Amino acid sequence: MAYIDKHGLIHGKCGNKVFSVRNKKQIVSNLPQKRSTPPTKAQLLQQQKFAIASKVSHAFRSLFEAFQSTYHANKIQQFTSYLLKNHVEVHNDQPFLNYNHLVLLYGALPCYSSFSIQKHFEGMITVEWDSLSYPKNITPLPAVALIAYCPTLNVYIDQLQVERQGEGFAVFCLDKAWKGKEVHCWAYGYYLKNTYDYPLKQQQFSTTTYLGSLVL
Repeated sequence: MAYIDKHGLIHGKCGNKVFSVRNKKQIVSNLPQKRSTPPTKAQLLQQQKFAIASKVSHAFRSLFEAFQSTYHANKIQQFTSYLLKNHVEVHNDQPFLNYNHLVLLYGALPCYSSFSIQKHFEGMITVEWDSLSYPKNITPLPAVALIAYCPTLNVYIDQLQVERQGEGFAVFCLDKAWKGKEVHCWAYGYYLKNTYDYPLKQQQFSTTTYLGSLVL
């Protein structure tokens, strides 16, 4: 039911009209009508594809807030569009997300080469890279972080803390609640000061590298 505020402006539904206020101006729109025909197969497929991309985008909302990445404005919308255009595919009329080459963050810092997951055991993941390939004129060498995403729980972690590390490798420990579930992983290099100076600027981190998926 519609009502009038103290400024004489109408809010709410009245008949087949919807009244709202934007920037102190009255907005009147028609009440959305129910579909007279069922959606087509193509429309249903597009809805399913959008649902997949939107679900993943919202899971990474806080990540985009912490980094000044490619998705710096309208983060969720931009990332959703990126997924729909490049990574949501269809097989046997079933849409799915193809994670290969999916980029979460675009940074200006040079990236290590040959990132890979060498082994995992009881939630411990060992990531290796070629530290000798890094540009010699950049010192000190950036630290390495792991981003892990669990589709089943639709949550991610940005793991900066390592259990053990050495030249060209780092061991990360993931949440025990993820045991037995599929996890997708990315790695990136970064610089941080003594305190967590989020949001990080592009010069402080590298573009993420997709490492693949595994079951913890």
